[in-house]
Amino acid sequence: TNLLNTEKDIKNGTLEFEFGVKLTDLSNEFQVVVHVYDLMTANHQLPHDIKYHIKKTPKKNRNTMKSPTVRSPGGPNAVLSTSFQLIGVLNINLNNYFKNCYKLENFHFNSPLEGNIYVKTDLTVEHNYYREGFFDVRDPNGFWNLRWVVLKGHHLAFYRFPEDVAIKSALAAINLKECVNPTVGVVRLTGMRPNTIALITASAPKTPKDIFTKGGSIPRSRPIKYLMCGENKDNSAEWAQHLTRTLHGIRLWNSDALKPYRHEEFERLLMALD
Repeated sequence: TNLLNTEKDIKNGTLEFEFGVKLTDLSNEFQVVVHVYDLMTANHQLPHDIKYHIKKTPKKNRNTMKSPTVRSPGGPNAVLSTSFQLIGVLNINLNNYFKNCYKLENFHFNSPLEGNIYVKTDLTVEHNYYREGFFDVRDPNGFWNLRWVVLKGHHLAFYRFPEDVAIKSALAAINLKECVNPTVGVVRLTGMRPNTIALITASAPKTPKDIFTKGGSIPRSRPIKYLMCGENKDNSAEWAQHLTRTLHGIRLWNSDALKPYRHEEFERLLMALD
């Protein structure tokens, strides 16, 4: 970044560095480490006649303005140490990227700074999850219909035929950020078709009182159950594993994704819903 002067560049009690960094293709274990340095400079006083280039006699003061040659005490091949001093470290990761004020770690208290750093961050998530295939899907009225199911990003969309994906809107779609499944697996309940996958979604809470805490009780907004039956056990098991990985990734990166229910709470909710 550019250098700022603690005497001249302070605005509203802060030093503002105007620069940006864009990082792409980050893993969920990313670490962005920022080092903050300061540079102490000496205030050298020059004589009045040298500072203002006042000449006395041409020969006597010919070399006055030239810098003296200083030999390195370590020899001509020695590496001179920097005058910059590390005063603090900032570590940004997936668990704290949303903060706008951080405390510098290993802060050097002799610094003129107070040890706080303000950072503007913007995390954009693009999920590359994709899978497609035929499933028997139960609609809200209890009827089963063959549907072409497409998992793309954080949505699960349902079509009549594969060619409809390019030319028609989906018949229905599930926002997986609203899914409260702890995991996805083949459901084995009495009266349910074999090789069935169950997903339960709930509308995002509209007030703080509606926020789910570790699943908690059934939220005020009525959960919705979706049932998908694969053509065989292996097909359903593969989809269930893929959906579980997808939900895990969505919950890691999307702060607005709902928290999953605990397993025992989810089982009770699954049996309670028609």
